[in-house]
Amino acid sequence: MRRSEFSTSTKLIEKDDALTLRSDGGLKIAVVADSHSAPHPRVHDLIRKESPDAIFHAGDIGDLAVLDGLAKIAPVLAVRGNIDVHAAEVPDVR
Repeated sequence: MRRSEFSTSTKLIEKDDALTLRSDGGLKIAVVADSHSAPHPRVHDLIRKESPDAIFHAGDIGDLAVLDGLAKIAPVLAVRGNIDVHAAEVPDVR
């Protein structure tokens, strides 16, 4: 993970942040993992089509800029995978 390419303006979901439930009481979350700095070319379109309330990246992010791209779709919650270097914004556990 190259921290220098991660935008500090990207809003990652913090521990105390709340997500707003949909009118039916539900919450739609997209789960992504193992992007290894190069998500599938269609991943943003596929996720955007689902209109998630939040996106969870389950590790092996690679370049943290991947999170910037996801955050343009919905708020992002992420954890560090075994290929990722330590970054304060991306904890080992959530």
